[in-house]
Amino acid sequence: MAFWPDAAYGVYHSTFDSFEWMDTVGDPGFKYHVAMAQVWGLIALRLAGSQLDGTTSQTTIGEARNTQHAAHILPLNFTLQAEAIGGYIAAAKARPNGTRVDFAALDAAHARFAAAAQRVGAAEAALTRSGDSAAIAALNERLAYVERRFLAPNGLPGRKYFKHVLQAPGLYTGYAPKTLPGVYDAVSSGDFATANAQAQVAAERIEAAAAFLSGDKSRA
Repeated sequence: MAFWPDAAYGVYHSTFDSFEWMDTVGDPGFKYHVAMAQVWGLIALRLAGSQLDGTTSQTTIGEARNTQHAAHILPLNFTLQAEAIGGYIAAAKARPNGTRVDFAALDAAHARFAAAAQRVGAAEAALTRSGDSAAIAALNERLAYVERRFLAPNGLPGRKYFKHVLQAPGLYTGYAPKTLPGVYDAVSSGDFATANAQAQVAAERIEAAAAFLSGDKSRA
């Protein structure tokens, strides 16, 4: 969804496509940005409070959400995420000069996350059979917050507001993403000391995500 002008958006991807242009011409005060964020937020709340079987509920969003959490496990597939992480690591190794980065810690972290994902999958199957609403709610609490464990407190080198160690906009690609961005950017610039340090940071965050997913919040 988007608000779109009838006329052609002539500054798109030009040197004039800036925050200043948006604030003074495109969307003064960013009012449409706020409105769209509110629309998306309401949709997210509505979906979170809906019955997963597609039926229409007459309850409030809060009531529906509580009902959902009491009966359903959040539909998040961490086995697929583990496969994706493995793909990111493989792609980083295959890049020119990739062999100059020590990936041992990342490989070990990936293995632990994959193992944690398998354990969670088994737990989900057991809870689906048992219908234990308290246990499902506790599991959902973990599943919902795993993603935050991939955030590095200090952010990426030179870009402290980009904190996710698995993906971020590329330095020179606008919003197009790069995976393992701390490692990618450093290798691209020939800074292999930073690349190795960022590989360690990424490994630590993946380890933290694995620990949190396993229920060990002390290590996350």
